[in-house]
This record gives sequence, structure tokens and C-alpha cells, in this order.
Amino acid sequence: DLDGGGDTGFNKNSFMAKFNYDLSNDDIDQLIEIKLEHDTEGSNESYLGLTEEDFNLTPNRRYAASSRDRIEWEHSNVLLSHFVEAQDSTLTTRAYYNKFARSWNKLNGFGSSVDISSVVAIEDVIASPTNGSNADFLEVIRGERNSENVNENLVLGDNDREYYAWGVQSDFTTNLEFAGLTHELEIGVRYHEDEIERFHTVDFFSITDGKLDKLTDAEPVKTAFNTELSKAYSIYIQDSVTIDALTLTVGLRGEFIDSTFQNTFNENDFLKKKSRIWLPGFSGFYKTSDELGFLFGINKGYVPTGPSQDPQVKPEESINYELGTRFNNGTTQADLVLFYNDFSNLTESCTFSTSSECNDIDTVFNAGNVDIYGIEASLNHTIALTDNIDMPLGAVYTYSRSEFKEDFESSFPLWGSITAGDEVPYLPKHQLTLTMELVSNGWQAALLAKYIGEMKETSGTGVNYEGVSTNSLTVLDFSSSYDIGDESSIYFKIDNIFEAVESVSRRPFGARPSKPRQATLGYKLSF
Repeated sequence: DLDGGGDTGFNKNSFMAKFNYDLSNDDIDQLIEIKLEHDTEGSNESYLGLTEEDFNLTPNRRYAASSRDRIEWEHSNVLLSHFVEAQDSTLTTRAYYNKFARSWNKLNGFGSSVDISSVVAIEDVIASPTNGSNADFLEVIRGERNSENVNENLVLGDNDREYYAWGVQSDFTTNLEFAGLTHELEIGVRYHEDEIERFHTVDFFSITDGKLDKLTDAEPVKTAFNTELSKAYSIYIQDSVTIDALTLTVGLRGEFIDSTFQNTFNENDFLKKKSRIWLPGFSGFYKTSDELGFLFGINKGYVPTGPSQDPQVKPEESINYELGTRFNNGTTQADLVLFYNDFSNLTESCTFSTSSECNDIDTVFNAGNVDIYGIEASLNHTIALTDNIDMPLGAVYTYSRSEFKEDFESSFPLWGSITAGDEVPYLPKHQLTLTMELVSNGWQAALLAKYIGEMKETSGTGVNYEGVSTNSLTVLDFSSSYDIGDESSIYFKIDNIFEAVESVSRRPFGARPSKPRQATLGYKLSF
């Protein structure tokens, strides 16, 4: 509900078509497929949230300063696939192309120039609305008072970007005998390119009689015009071998990335980088019976830095361990897995979605050694109520803990001054999903209950929302479908039946609510 009125909804269109041609004969299975996809969306969406007091009164309120916030995007995708199988071997090759173009005009902050660092930050106003002059700035944001000086004017930025990604990948699998053992061998290669072109601009507005008015008719000010391009070669090999009741899998993946950054305004502002790494993995599964087995895995994780990041910024690296057991007798399936992720360096990117108080948007920050560990358990059981009706029941529970292992000072607004032992933000300790279904020939109905525990908004001290957590949230959903003949069906679902509302995040500009109740009625036709 936008102060002063206005549309806060969205329009979305999605189109997809697949065509395939079967070239199989008696000796070989072969299929060619092409998928075409096109999607568009226009959403009157904002990063601007609410103060705690306003959220508790009207959680679905939107302040007047967000009235012009809108994102429009268009996505196109082409995927050409070729699959061939002969004897015990398969070869799958995919060539793909993606383009995603977006324009997001949104509230950035206060001020009448590109540099808003010298003016009070919107995040500070929303977090501490009664502190000093923040109450006056909040009245402007709400549209309750006109902008009276340049510091009370508003800066709206259009993050106009185009993304491209294209490449080709081939995966080969085969079974072969070697050293008296049967090997399931997988080999894959890929060439990939992706690119982002930024065309960021800002405009300046004042609040007049509760509305946003543009200050001048001048063209928007150009802020960030640049291009980032990455070219990557990847290769992997994986071998699985079974020795009696034990199956062992070992794999190795290589990533070789060349990236460039170029500032459109300054040809001397550019950066070239290389990334070369091998990522090993090892896992096993031991069957104690046809129904019960035990598993383990050790894998290396890696996230490279973006093309524009300073070479001093380290990539994210981790060693990930899991140990568990698995049961399946056809009627009941159960998993219990312990996991431990040992980050030698955890990274986080400072964007408008995490905080406005970044000295340089898209900067990546290093956190050093971090541990994330816990347990995940799942249980599925099917009860045959009658000869025609089954009742599948399911439960998934995850318990997660985390801690920074080192003391450090960070300008990243979600960390601040970190003491070893502090928790990582936005990681709930408890998550639980319960499902109950009724399934028969031609129809099904299901209830899904999901619980997400509270999450810390920040780590450490010296930052906004220090020590503050989101509240736990429980949501109940319903879905059903009914077949009409062999070619069509109708479906109906309700998300958040009881309209539970909690603040899911206070970043970047205040408290924002969880998804409201939403009902969907649909019809499907297959031909």
C-alpha cells in the first residue's frame, strides 16, 4: 500500500517452446532438441522498507519516496542439445546462449549530487528514526513534509545492465572393465563466456505535496559505465567403482578463467586477471543391506572474484565434508547427514541489496576462516489408505551453526567489528518442512508447512541493527490438481493460508514483510 497511492504490483510473461527430432536406429539412440525461451517482467518493486514502529502497525505499507521504484527486464534463452547413446556409452553436447537486460530505477539516498556519502544515509534514518535530525528526513521519505533544502532532495539511480552468457559443453559417460573392476567413467569439457555491460545513471527529485518531483529536465547523470568479460575453460573427470558393498567415487575439476574489466569513460582504467585452480572430490557409499547404507564425502569449493575486483581480494575457498546414513525399503526413505564446511576464506559482496552504506558498490570483502556445520535429516513414508488412495508424508529438518574463527575489523556493513565466535548473518539455526499429501489416479492434494527460525541481521558490533534478529516464520501452503481426461488438468494452490507476516530482512533500508497470501487457479493442456 503506497503512501499517496500508486501501483505496487507486477506483470510477468513467460514463453517457452521445445522441438526435438529423433535420429535413432537399431544400433544407436540419438536425439536433437532445441529449446527457445523468452520472459519479460515489469515490477513496481523497491529496496525501501519500514521503521520498526511502522512495520508493526502496517507491514505492507510503502513510503512515498519509493513511488517511482520500478524494475523492467527481458530474458532470452536458446539451448541446442544433442544426445547419443551406443552400447554402454553416452555423449551429450549442449550449446547455449542467454541474454538478460534490465533497468531498475530505485531510491539510492538523499542529496543533490552523485556523491551522497556526506548526507545522512537512508539506512541510518530507518534504523534510528528518532536520532537527531533523522525524524525530519523520515517525514520526507514518508511524503509528510516537502524537501526544504538540497540535503533533503532524493537521488534515484537507474541500474541499467545487460548480461550475456554463451558456450558449449560436452559430457561423456561410459562403463569399462579395468584391473578386474567395473568403472563408471564421466568426462566433461566446456567453453564459456559471460559479459556484463553497465549503464548506470542517477536523477534528482524533491518531495512536493507528498509526491516525487524531478528537479530539472536535464539528462540523467552518468555514473558507472563499464564492461566486464570472462572467458573460461573447464574440464572434469570422475570415476565410480564398486567393490562388493562399497562404491567409491573420485573426481577432479579444472577451472581456467581469463577476465577483463574496462571503464567506458577512461581507457586507462582497466584490469586483466587470470584464475587457475583444480578442485578435487572424493565420496563413498557402503551398503550394509539392500535397505541401509552409509555415506561420506570430501569436496573442495571455490568462488572466483569478479573481473573488477582488486587482485588483493582473495577468492572464496573451502573444504566441505559430509557423513551420514541412508535407508530405503520402497515405502520409507530416510537420510541423516552431518555436514561441515571449512572456509579458509569466506567472501561477501557489498551491493544495494545488502546495504546502502558501501564505499564502493559491488566491492568484495574477505572474512578469512569461517566454519559452517550442522545436520540435515529427511524422512518420507507412504501410507496406503485404500487400493486407490495413498498418503505420502514427508519431513526435512536442518540444524545449522556458524562462527568466524578470527578477530578482524571490516567496513562491510553486515560485519563491522568481528570477534572470533560470532555467527554468520542470515543463517537460521532451525529449518523444518512438513508435507502431507493425498494421491489417487487423476488427482492429488497436499499441505506443506515450512518453519524458518530467527536469523541474525548482522555479525559483530558497530553496525546498524547490531544484535537484532529476524523473527521465526511459519507458513502453511496448499496445492491440488485434477486431471480432465488424458490431455488436460486444472490446479489450485494457496500460499501462506493463514497470512503469516514477519520481517524477513531489515536490509538495505528497513523492515520488509514476508510473502502475503496468494491464490492461483490454473489450467494445463498437453498436446
